[in-house]
Amino acid sequence: LDGAQPTLGQYVLRWLLRWVDVTFSSGAVAIIAVAVTKSAQRLGDVAAGTTVVRIHRRVKLVKWLNKLLKKVTNSLIKKS
Repeated sequence: LDGAQPTLGQYVLRWLLRWVDVTFSSGAVAIIAVAVTKSAQRLGDVAAGTTVVRIHRRVKLVKWLNKLLKKVTNSLIKKS
């Protein structure tokens, strides 16, 4: 994993294994693979030697989850 763009072959391999990761197993294989691989990769990523990098979206999601957690916590405190 060197940060380079995936090749066409890597895209095709990821797409083909998506059927195993998501479609045939209703996502169970993908969830297990992401949970047990060091870089949180699906089976298709491991086979193709790729990983998905999303820096900006993850930061926004974490901030949103923190705000939601604070609202829920404050709501529970007010009810007590």
